[in-house]
Amino acid sequence: LLAARDSSPLVRLNRIVALAHVAGPDAGLQELDTLESALVDYHLWHALRAHLLRQTGRGAEADAADLRALELTANRAEQRLVAARVRRPSAR
Repeated sequence: LLAARDSSPLVRLNRIVALAHVAGPDAGLQELDTLESALVDYHLWHALRAHLLRQTGRGAEADAADLRALELTANRAEQRLVAARVRRPSAR
């Protein structure tokens, strides 16, 4: 419903989270790619990409996306979370 009223990239990003839960990470990644030009400098675009890539078993790509998210955020709590995810071998 919100996407019908507001099709901003951030609303669409949130919709992709829901889509991935329902249709799977590949569907989420496909939709996420459509937002790359609008959100390439937004850390949560990269963090979501990393999460979905990790779910598909693409650990090296997920780590690269997480490292980009880490570069883009100034929030220390987010930095710790993302850094821990990259270091965690079980996440790969």
